[in-house]
Amino acid sequence: MRRALAWTTIALAAVGITVSSYLTYVHERLQEDPAFESVCAISETIDCDRVVVSDYASFLGTPVSLIGAWFYGIVVLLGAAGLRRPPSTLPRSPAVSLWTAAVLATIVSIALAVVSIVELRVMCPFCAVLYALNVGLLATAWLAVRSTEEPLGQALRNELAAWRRSPRSGLGAVTVALVFLVLLRTRGGSAPQPSSLCEAVGDALRTGERRMTLRVYLDFQCPHCKVVHAQLRRLTSNPSLTIDQRHFPFDRECNAGVRRSVHPGACLQARAAICAKMQQRGPQMSERLFADGPLDTAAITRIASVIGIDAARLQTCVESEDASRLLARSIESATDDDVRATPTLILGSRRHLGRLKEADIRCLSRRLGTGPTRR
Repeated sequence: MRRALAWTTIALAAVGITVSSYLTYVHERLQEDPAFESVCAISETIDCDRVVVSDYASFLGTPVSLIGAWFYGIVVLLGAAGLRRPPSTLPRSPAVSLWTAAVLATIVSIALAVVSIVELRVMCPFCAVLYALNVGLLATAWLAVRSTEEPLGQALRNELAAWRRSPRSGLGAVTVALVFLVLLRTRGGSAPQPSSLCEAVGDALRTGERRMTLRVYLDFQCPHCKVVHAQLRRLTSNPSLTIDQRHFPFDRECNAGVRRSVHPGACLQARAAICAKMQQRGPQMSERLFADGPLDTAAITRIASVIGIDAARLQTCVESEDASRLLARSIESATDDDVRATPTLILGSRRHLGRLKEADIRCLSRRLGTGPTRR
C-alpha cells in the first residue's frame, strides 16, 4: 500500500474512533439520565439522541457505536500494516483486507441510513459523518488495491491462502480483536448497585407501611419507557404495591412543558391509553402502543377490537374533552413532581430516572415478594 493511502486510512479511522466514541458516550449518558441532550439534538428530524437509544442502536447488547469504535481501531492497524517495510505476514495485503472491511462497513452504513430515514424518520448528523467516512475508506481501499497492480479476485484468493497457511497467527489475531471488544463492553468493573427505589421500599417496610404507590411517568415513543414497562412486568402481583402509570408525552400538542415535539403523536397515544383504561383495557392498550406505536386515530381504532374494547366508543373518547382534561391532569402532576424526562419513577420521596438495572429488579422482587399490582 502506498504511504499516502496508508496515512489517509489512519486519518479517516481516527476521525471514526472520535465520532463513534462520542456516540457511545451519548448512549451511556442517556441510559443514566434521559434528560441529557447531546450537541446534535437539534430538532424533531435532526437528533442523534433518538437514534442512539432506539432498538437499532445495539447489537447483542452492545452499542453499535462501540462496535464502530472497535472497527475503526482495526482499520488503524491495517493502515499501520500498510506502512511497514517489508510488509507483515498477516495480512498479506493490507489493501485487500482494508477493501473487504470497507465493503462490509459501507453495507452496514446503507442499512442503518435506511432504518434512520424510513423507520425512525430522523437524521443523526454524527452517524452521517460515519457513513461518509466508510465511503471514503472504500474509495481509499480501492485506490490501494489498484496501486498493488494485482487483480482484486486474485488478491482475495491469495489473502485467503495466506491465512490458511498461518492458522495459528490468524486465530490469534481474531481472538485478540474479539477479547478487546469484550473488554470495551465490560469496562467499569464494579457491580451495579440497586437504585433508590429499592431503598424506598426498604424504608417503607421498616416503618410498618404496607401499601405503597409507584408513580411511573411514560411516553409511548420513548425507548427507555418501553424497556421499563417490560421490566415492571417481571414483578408479579403484590397487593402492597400499586403501579400508577401516568403520562408525560414529549409532544407540544398537549404538553407546553417540553421545549420541542420530540415525539409527534405521543399526546394522541396517551389519550388512547387513558380511554382504554376507562374500558378496563389500559394495560392491553399500553402493550400495543409500545409494541406497534400507532400514531393516528384510525390505527388506534383498528387495534381496539383486537384487545376487546368498543372501537367507536374509544374513538369518541380519544377526541373528547374528558380525555384531554385527564391527560392535562397527568402532565400537571408531572410538573408538580418536577418530571423533566421519561421514564421517571417515583416512590415516596425517592425517584429514579431511566431504565432499571438488573440489581433493581432482583432487589425489588426480593423485598416485595410476589410483586406489584397495576392500575
